[in-house]
This record gives sequence, C-alpha cells and structure tokens, in this order.
Amino acid sequence: MQIIKKLFLTTLSICLLVTLNSCQSKKQKTIRNLSTYITISFEGSEGNATAIAEFNKEEANEEIGKIIKLDRSDNAEMLKFNTLLNDVSIDILNNSETLKNGEVLKIKVNYDKDLLEYFDLNVDEREEIEVQGLQEAKDLDVFTQLNLSFEGYSPALTPVIELNDTEDEFLKTVNFEIEEPEPYKKGQKITVNARFNNELARKYGYAISTTSKKYEVPRKSAYYVQDVAEISNSQLYNLYYAGYTEVFEKAKALDRFVLEALEETEYIKDDKEKKLYEDQKNYIDAKANINVDTAYFSKSNEYLNIINKAPEGNRLTFIYKINIQGAKVTIPDLYIAYTIKGVSVESDVTGTATEELTGELSTASPYYDNVLVDISQGIDESYETYNLNDIENLLNTEKKEQEDKDRSEEYKSPESDLSSNN
Repeated sequence: MQIIKKLFLTTLSICLLVTLNSCQSKKQKTIRNLSTYITISFEGSEGNATAIAEFNKEEANEEIGKIIKLDRSDNAEMLKFNTLLNDVSIDILNNSETLKNGEVLKIKVNYDKDLLEYFDLNVDEREEIEVQGLQEAKDLDVFTQLNLSFEGYSPALTPVIELNDTEDEFLKTVNFEIEEPEPYKKGQKITVNARFNNELARKYGYAISTTSKKYEVPRKSAYYVQDVAEISNSQLYNLYYAGYTEVFEKAKALDRFVLEALEETEYIKDDKEKKLYEDQKNYIDAKANINVDTAYFSKSNEYLNIINKAPEGNRLTFIYKINIQGAKVTIPDLYIAYTIKGVSVESDVTGTATEELTGELSTASPYYDNVLVDISQGIDESYETYNLNDIENLLNTEKKEQEDKDRSEEYKSPESDLSSNN
C-alpha cells in the first residue's frame, strides 16, 4: 500500500508538472507572438465605418523584453529589438469606408523575418476578423448649433455668427459661412453652408444630410431709409431744426461769419473792402433771416457698394439761405449746407430714429453753386441724389407747429436775437 501511495504521489506530481509547464508554454507563446499586441478597432457607424489597426509597441517592448530576458544595457541588442518593433506594420487588405457588421476583414502583418527568428518570436502573418459592434448612424442637424443675427442698418447689415455651447467634440469643430458676400439687406434670402470634416463625422458615427440652409435676413432689422417718405415729419423737422440751430449759433457773431464766408470764396477784392466787412459798426443794425432754401436726399443704388464706398447708407442735406438786412455794407445772400449721414429708422416703428444723429456744417458761401459742388464731392458715384423741391411743405406740418410752440419758451426767434446782438 505504501509503494502504491508513493507511486500515486509521484504520478500526480509528474502530471501537475506537465500541466504547469504546458500552461507556461502557452502563455509564453502568446507573449512571444507579435499579433498579441495588434488591436483592430472601428470608427463610424453601420455601413459607414472603417477599420483601424494599431500595434502597441510599448506593451510589446515591456512584455517580450521580460520573457526573452532582454539585456537593455546592450546597445547592439536594443538596436535590433527596437528595429524589429518599429518595422511592424499592419495591412487591412479589404478595408473600406463602408464597412458593415458581419463583413470579414483580412489582416496581413509585415515584419523583419530575420529579427523575428533572432529573438525567437512568432507572428500570425494572416488573420481574419469579423466586423462587429457597429451602431446605426445618428442623424445630426448641425444647424441647431447656429445662432445667426445681424447688426447695423439695412442695406449694410453685417452678420453675427455665434455657436451654442456644446459638450459634443464633433460639434465643436463645425463652422458656418454665408455664401453671399456682405453686406445684406432686410428680407434678403441667403444661404449658410456648414463646414466640417467628413472623416471626423464618420468617426463619431454621425449622418449629416443637411450641409446648407436658407435663411432670410429679418425684415424687422433697422435700416437706412431709402426714401424721404420713410422719415416721419417730426424726425425730418428735428433734423432740419438741428441744422438751423447750428447755423443760428454760428451766425451770432455776424461780422466773423460774413467775413469768413466772403474771404473763403475770394468775394472780397482788396484790403479796403475787407476793412469794411471787418468793421463791427457796420453790423449794429443788421438782422439775419435764416430759411431753408432746398434739400437733397442721396441713397445708394448698389447696396453691395455701401461697405466700401458709402458706409453711412444715405445722406440728407439741407441748404440754408441767410439773408442779412440792415447792414451798412452790402452783404450778398449766403448759403450753407448741413449734412446728416445715415438717417435710419426701426422698421417695426416707422419713423422712429434708431439713434440721435449729428450733422456737419459746410462753409458758408455767397455762391450757391459752390455749396452744390461741395455736396456733390462728398457723395459717392454709386448714390442716386434727388432734390426735395417740396421741403417747405414737408416741414410745414402740424407737428412742426406744435414743436415751434413747445420751443417758444425755451428758444427766442433767431431774428430777435441777432438784431439785439448787433
């Protein structure tokens, strides 16, 4: 019985040793096989995917180095080992960008055979892998990211493109651009194109069917008026009165005002004549009457030219006639222009000014044509200009009468002020 027991124990020990050696041998074979460190993954969705092969050189270096007891202090040995790992490449022979679940991929591993034998390693030269785990593509509307607005005044609106916050890494890469060139006008139809990387979209499993979308520039955008009829009577009068006030303030110093106008245009012939116009005594009983003579409105014919050529959008010019009476020297009628650029209104409240506008005074001149030349030089060739022949009728409204009444306690008539000052 004792002999049998010893034999049994000996036999059991031999079996365990064989099994253990067999397990160790199998593990070593796995570690020694370069294919162990190859990973095949998929990017994309069902029917729109591609396979990616990667060789984990770092893991192979560590695991194989241990099993073959690699001497890392031996430079020659390390050079051979690194060359072996660096030369490993993987070909997916039937890869495509339209892979589907169930397809079988053929994998070929390229390597240095001599170095493989030198380190007593092996590799599965050709393998077949079935495509699995692909999900159906997710429909994505990239335009949900877009917030499109416009600033400025039609027809010189400029776009403001803003993107919603997102945690989606793909959406963060999407950009948008407007197909039509700037600037834009209210009601204009425009096309917005989405720009993104198709490869990246496939990687994230997105199906993007809409890459462009039509938009309409809001009709309620603020705009530069294209016709004087779009300016309310009250706003028109306010603009006229602002110019009138500036002319009046400037004409308070009547002697300087007249002298500047006459010298600028070389109306004064000699020093003797100049002294007459410089002498304040000649203005003691002088009285200036300021009236609007005419007005001009200019607008751009080609709204696409506005940004580069005429950023103000339009021009409204009042020409005032200053008739001076009671002076002891002959003074011709003087003309002066007041120009307001960019008269704009809110479209949903017609006639309401979007902002307070300030005009510019020209130099007064005894020559009406000189004033017209100055006006024309400031107007771009893309503008259409017409004369407001009925400006006096436009200003002579109930609104004007009411405003005149409201101002009567705050502002004395120009005539009385000028006559009292002189």
